[in-house]
Amino acid sequence: MLAQHTRTENNPETTESSNPANSTRGRILFNKAFFGKTSCLKVTQNTLGEVYFHFGLEQNKTWTWKKVKFNDTELSEIISVINGKKESIAFFHNFNEDKTQIWITRKEEQIMFKTKHASRTLTQAEAGVLEILLKHFIITSCMV
Repeated sequence: MLAQHTRTENNPETTESSNPANSTRGRILFNKAFFGKTSCLKVTQNTLGEVYFHFGLEQNKTWTWKKVKFNDTELSEIISVINGKKESIAFFHNFNEDKTQIWITRKEEQIMFKTKHASRTLTQAEAGVLEILLKHFIITSCMV
């Protein structure tokens, strides 16, 4: 099931649907979105230290989202792709029979995040920001 989010021109923040099954536990501490023309990669960390990637796709002025939780080891592997130590990685997540495969690939100076739901390619600068956030998330998750 996809969480439904909306974004308007006056309010670029996304808001999650009221369905409790789609909500993220704990209060959101960090929330960074990398918007493209019709896709978005959003990363969040809550007060419990949990890190989620939200893969968004805009169709007919409505955003739909696929939320995936990542652990510290997976975040470290993503950093390895950003740094060029690995060319690509893939993850498979299964939560309550909601199966998601994620591919992360480095091509020259860009990093592509792809699911069956949506994909978003980050520039080198965006990937640099993401790397800083992921390192911070790993450190703060140990402090909870």
